[in-house]
Amino acid sequence: MKLESSVNNLPGVGPKVAEKLKRLGIETVRDLLFYYPRTWQDFSKPRKISSLRIGDEAIINAKIIQVKQARTRRRWMSIIEAELSDDSANIKAIWFNQPFLMNILKPGQEFLFAGKVNWDFKNKTKTISVTQLETEPAIFSVYSETEGLTSKYLRKLLRPIRTQNDTSKVSVGEYLPESIIKRNNLISLADAIKKIHFPKDSKDIELAKRRLSFDELFLVSLRLQSIRKELSHHKAPALKC
Repeated sequence: MKLESSVNNLPGVGPKVAEKLKRLGIETVRDLLFYYPRTWQDFSKPRKISSLRIGDEAIINAKIIQVKQARTRRRWMSIIEAELSDDSANIKAIWFNQPFLMNILKPGQEFLFAGKVNWDFKNKTKTISVTQLETEPAIFSVYSETEGLTSKYLRKLLRPIRTQNDTSKVSVGEYLPESIIKRNNLISLADAIKKIHFPKDSKDIELAKRRLSFDELFLVSLRLQSIRKELSHHKAPALKC
């Protein structure tokens, strides 16, 4: 696959998905690779349930003890409740209007749960309103999204084509001279793109941001030099006094 290849060639991308990607300015593989995250969610260091405080935005690694779909007086609202446990304590997790999760969440399963910690006044206990769940401890990239196109789906598209030292992956050419890369302690462009989308730790993010920020300033500088050179070839018009 080449950088100029259309995203339509990616597995699972049909006309409807391609149209949604176009709304984000993504039409080619190059566009996708250079569509950088706006932030990251760190699921690599979950907290213990016992350490949670009301109002915290937290991530926990817990096992499902039981799960049920709760009844509500409002017909348009569905609530799923699950009792979660780790080796420190238990907590009730809540999802609103996501009935499909009853087919996913099963007792005995272990997930990483992200959400806001609240207080259940009726039962006098802490709860967590879950906004995201993952199966592995990792740092996940979060992108600017559009309707029907989530960060999770963008990561799914990127995963098979992320740049690596592998002929089966997309090749991103290096345009900076080796001397500049070494003098400024930079990583390669291909490595920066891989780390910005799939960082292993916070150091990866900093290394990637440093290289990509350098590129941005470098290209601006080149453009300014090009403009100056072009202007130097034109004589200023004579002024009539």
